[in-house]
Amino acid sequence: MTRREARKRAFELIFKMDFSYLTDKFDQLDIFFDENEEIDEETKNYIMNTVKGVYDNVENIDKMIDENLKGWKFDRLTKVDKSILRLVVFEIYYSKDIPMGVAINEGIEITKEYSTDDAPSFINGVLGTITSNIKEV
Repeated sequence: MTRREARKRAFELIFKMDFSYLTDKFDQLDIFFDENEEIDEETKNYIMNTVKGVYDNVENIDKMIDENLKGWKFDRLTKVDKSILRLVVFEIYYSKDIPMGVAINEGIEITKEYSTDDAPSFINGVLGTITSNIKEV
């Protein structure tokens, strides 16, 4: 599985967790890996660390997103767009091995596939505002 495919699976799990009826949201990970036993260890670690990382830091991530929305309220965002933004913000701020440009570009590609036609420019704008003070190394 490529990193892009793994990122898409992580996004899907983050999205599903918002709808989860399970008491422990991380049970979704167990179910996913039980259904996808062929996933190699490196990919499994990426997906697990990303999904758990998003939810371990979701309050800070959501606050960062909310503070950088212009003319929007966080609660008005679709669950798809929230999940994409959470994934990308996590990768930018908490995953030091992923370059900011890669995280943003991959997030936009996921947006094109899973969200509305207007969403890529909206997501790009929000991410641009969030990252405007970061200098990539």
